[in-house]
Amino acid sequence: MSVSNCADHKRRRLAIVQWPYVVYELTEAEITEDILAIKRALKASTGSKKKQTKDRVAGVDVSVERGELTYSGTTYPKGAVVRVSIKDVSYNAVLTDINQTEIHVNRTETNGKRAKINITQLRQGKTRLEMVA
Repeated sequence: MSVSNCADHKRRRLAIVQWPYVVYELTEAEITEDILAIKRALKASTGSKKKQTKDRVAGVDVSVERGELTYSGTTYPKGAVVRVSIKDVSYNAVLTDINQTEIHVNRTETNGKRAKINITQLRQGKTRLEMVA
């Protein structure tokens, strides 16, 4: 036998497998234990986020019907003068456009500079409105 035949004879054939193919070096029990730990961790983390979101959203009712905004039991028509509060900033503005996803206001202090407020921000309590007398 020649040396080249010996090398060919020792060469392993490549296995043909379909993708995706995963070789597990863990036992079935270890895999099951890891999967359960991951599921528990995901359930615990998503459960707390849902609870926090529900707590924030629960207190504010917002709806839009026939071009009027109803916010915390008060109805705001187009042209109403409102006080907008976002975190530590508040300003007076006039409601200029109301639709299902957002409202537009013209700020009175900045020569009518237009601002857009998402309805979601009102529902979550991130932005607050008050009627100005």
